[in-house]
Amino acid sequence: KILNVAIEHSSGKYIARQDADDVSYPSRLRKQIELMERSNDVVLVGSRAIINNNGLVSTSPYLGESIVRHKLKRFNVFVHSSVMFRKKTFYKIGLYNERFITSQDYDAWIRLLKFGRLLIINDALLERNLSKESISTKRHTLQCINGYKIRKNIIPIYLNFYYTLLHYFSAKVPLSVVRLI
Repeated sequence: KILNVAIEHSSGKYIARQDADDVSYPSRLRKQIELMERSNDVVLVGSRAIINNNGLVSTSPYLGESIVRHKLKRFNVFVHSSVMFRKKTFYKIGLYNERFITSQDYDAWIRLLKFGRLLIINDALLERNLSKESISTKRHTLQCINGYKIRKNIIPIYLNFYYTLLHYFSAKVPLSVVRLI
């Protein structure tokens, strides 16, 4: 609910997300605004991120526009803290769905697909810091369940089950093992 309240009280035409334990690089907002200003059909732009997961550091992947559209129907390809979106378009989807305690971002991105392009900038413009105390860690199982609910009318049930299991195990075993499945 607080995300929607913050959006409703904002005055800009763009909304940039950031979680308290993450760090945006100085060029992030400028690069995202420039892209949004050049391309009126882009409704959301994220970036790659350096992810520090309890000391294990990796970089989120770059995905081209067609791959974003394809993969988004299977799992959330955006680092929530890295996104900027058009406020006007976000109102068209009814803001974040407050029914979801977690994964409300994933649900919103799926609904935004109807209104324009969703892109990921190839530059890492954010550091995402995960710990045992992070919401993503504490509520991982709920995120998996909500992801399943969000995808249920988008992909066949067997694929939905498969991607839910992949998401679940990605936090339990090394990513290199999950990618083998």
